[in-house]
Amino acid sequence: DQFYNWGEILRSDFDEIDKYMVSAGALFSNVRGLKDIEEQFDFLTDRQIEAIKSFWSTFRPAVTSPQQKEFLRIWEVLEEIYTKYRQSLRKQGIAYEGMIFRDAADTVKEGIPLELPYERLFVAGFNALNECEKVLFDSLKDEGRAEFFWDYDQYYTSRPGHQAGLFMRENLKRYPHTGFEQDSRSMEKNRPEIEIIAVSSNSGQAKLLSRLNTEFADDDPGKTVVILPDETLLIPVLSSLPGEVSDINVTMGYPLRDTPWYGFVMNLVSLQKNAGKGEDGRVSFHYSDVLSLLRHPGFNDQDTLVPERLAAETARKNLLYISETDLNHTPAGSLVFRKVYGGTDLPDYITGILLYIARSRTFEEGDSQGCRGTGKVKKAENNKGDNPDESGGSVFFPEREFIYRICNGIVRLRDITENAGLKPGFDTMVKLLKKVLNGIRVPFYGEPLKGVQVMGVLETRALDFENVIWLSMNEGLFPARHNEWSFVPYNLRKGYGLPGREQQDAVYAYYFYRMLQRASKTTLIWNTRSEGLFTGEMSRFIYQLKFDRQFRVTEKSFAGGLVPVENRPVIIYKTPDVIRLMNRFAGDGPGSRYLSPGAINSWLDCSLRFYFRYIARIPEPAKVAEEIDAAEFGNLMHKSAQLIYLPFTGKEVGREDIDSLLANDGQLGKYVERAFDEVIAGQGCKTGPGRGGMSSIVSEVLITYLREMLSMDRGMAPFSIKALEREYRTAISAGQGDGNPVPAIGGIIDRIDEVDGTVRVVDYKTGGDEPDFKTVESLFERGNPKRRRAVFQTFMYAWLYLRNHGGEKPVKPLLYQVKKFFSGDDPAIYEKSGRSAKIAVNDFARYMEEFEAQLKLSLADMFSPVQPFSPAENQEICRYCTYVKLCRRG
Repeated sequence: DQFYNWGEILRSDFDEIDKYMVSAGALFSNVRGLKDIEEQFDFLTDRQIEAIKSFWSTFRPAVTSPQQKEFLRIWEVLEEIYTKYRQSLRKQGIAYEGMIFRDAADTVKEGIPLELPYERLFVAGFNALNECEKVLFDSLKDEGRAEFFWDYDQYYTSRPGHQAGLFMRENLKRYPHTGFEQDSRSMEKNRPEIEIIAVSSNSGQAKLLSRLNTEFADDDPGKTVVILPDETLLIPVLSSLPGEVSDINVTMGYPLRDTPWYGFVMNLVSLQKNAGKGEDGRVSFHYSDVLSLLRHPGFNDQDTLVPERLAAETARKNLLYISETDLNHTPAGSLVFRKVYGGTDLPDYITGILLYIARSRTFEEGDSQGCRGTGKVKKAENNKGDNPDESGGSVFFPEREFIYRICNGIVRLRDITENAGLKPGFDTMVKLLKKVLNGIRVPFYGEPLKGVQVMGVLETRALDFENVIWLSMNEGLFPARHNEWSFVPYNLRKGYGLPGREQQDAVYAYYFYRMLQRASKTTLIWNTRSEGLFTGEMSRFIYQLKFDRQFRVTEKSFAGGLVPVENRPVIIYKTPDVIRLMNRFAGDGPGSRYLSPGAINSWLDCSLRFYFRYIARIPEPAKVAEEIDAAEFGNLMHKSAQLIYLPFTGKEVGREDIDSLLANDGQLGKYVERAFDEVIAGQGCKTGPGRGGMSSIVSEVLITYLREMLSMDRGMAPFSIKALEREYRTAISAGQGDGNPVPAIGGIIDRIDEVDGTVRVVDYKTGGDEPDFKTVESLFERGNPKRRRAVFQTFMYAWLYLRNHGGEKPVKPLLYQVKKFFSGDDPAIYEKSGRSAKIAVNDFARYMEEFEAQLKLSLADMFSPVQPFSPAENQEICRYCTYVKLCRRG
């Protein structure tokens, strides 16, 4: 299990070492001095020796690093691994490809006659030859038994530095043409017509095909080929070919890894990988894996739970893990939601589920071939809509074929591991599974000798077409990027003649220029959009054509027919229906509600946000948070503080009471534990203190904050607790005079206590709002991102208290900001205008009249039938708004 990844790289290296007939002993020798290179490797060319010297001279400084020592330690055992590995395979009568190549070449070099059942051999279609192939061809040439045919053009073979002719120049010299020789000056005589088209999206490249009427208008559509360096475009291309194209031949398979069913299998793997057992021994599955499976198009019509209902319930309870007992009460659920232990059980688990789906689901595929699909390319009638450029083509998508291929590959993998007596672990089995499935392509069967040809790059070899259309001509896609996983460093690969990036790029260069040789017209389409790993840069091959006078090049830029919609602001006018909904806040009838300080704050920030949240009642998207966010932390702080003082409601709290709490961290921990249980519903999601994970850290932080709060309260003890988390309501006219709406205002005050005859209205805050304000009017300033929201909210609570209890005693609003517990600052709210000294608000009564007047003005605007709900002018307010997409600002 630990060696598998390294073994794959080693086997690849050994394969190349054999195909290029490199001496493993020489390659893996630990060269201790540059003089050794000159003495031991005199069979190499000067250029190869220089490459080897370059590596060892930089790799062997006076003091080697730990990484270099580790490299040398591995390097010195590679020859032994290579030798013993080959010996082991030979004993079993099996071999890898390179080993077979080398054995055949060694047989030829030893002078043993080749027992070939042919008098004459014709060698055609080759380009890059490895050393074993060269040994074989040398022997055939010397015996006069072979004729060689090379497909090339002097345009690139006569230019010493041209990449496309890198291999062909040597081939022509080493194995000259015998007999027939083609015209090798096609490009010089014909001067191919090249059209370069830039498209601003990936799928737009495929859609563009429906507009290339001249390319597909030929009487013989078989003269046209569409080449796909990016094979994921196969389905979009088949769907986008013009309706006039009736016959299509696809010579490339569709990669199984790009089908929804491959994703389904990977979802099953992820479900098992992330599953775990709780303390009660029950198996639970991560919510994201469960929802991904239930929402998968191949599975969501089974008799399992309704995905969206389960998703809503999961988000409401914030469940990170869902128990198997909640999921496996149906036939499909019992198959999927069970724990698989070990890699050997994984194949049967996956195939069992796929076969169940294949038998129980109705596939709309136009035929009934059992579990197998035909995989044929079909074109629907060309039903053009309003857009004349829209192709009515469609492609038959053989879902049963995909399932069959996956099952076939998995069963074969299972049989191989069982027959070999292997019991791979779960992770290794997953790697093997990916390797098998990634190599599977589902064939499409068309008409080989008629119709438009759709091909991958490799399938174009030895074929010629008059009209050639290349898609995805972007750097990084063509030529493709190469991941060189190897134990052999670059300079040593170069020194010993092993292929590297230059050779791989030269292969693709040959494919490209060979397709230009006899084509009348070549269309090169590339994507200008930069996304992911792709830079939106055209291929180097396009640049080469643009600056070469040999070709007739024209460039176009294609923009889709989409007209950008004017980004007009969303405005909601107060229709009778909207006014009716607004009136739920006025009166005390059925369905009546009250306006909270948070709701009024929301309206002052952005009236449109207020409409979405409180009038239209569009809920914020439900989501499961794997970590405790700022809002939940605030809720935990509120609940913990409430639980601490709950036993003292209606009683006096003395210093000795607080000292007792401060001396008992265990008791504080219990309050926090209880807060976790009450605030965060569900089990197995975010656990309380003592249960590990992020919850444990948050618990310690909460206890630290609570201790600082108690220490601050101790300084003004004794005090009496009058109320905790109590709801207060009142009503106020929205405007002047009769006939105006009378909305209900209400809110829940965190804590009300009394100290030395002063009633304190305390609001806990975990945010960073400042506790000062310029004027009461500034608290009602609409659309100001710097408005003191926390001060406004606390003033609202003080106003609600006075409206319910009158002003017999001074009422002091306070902001208990947890981030300032450690600074020793007074939690009082201050009035500070300009450079004047700040004044503590010790009695809200002096602000009561002005606050109420400003509140009425704001409510009058809120309920005015002519004032629409509109977005805030200052878009800084929109930065963290949930509804930013709805108002077209996101």
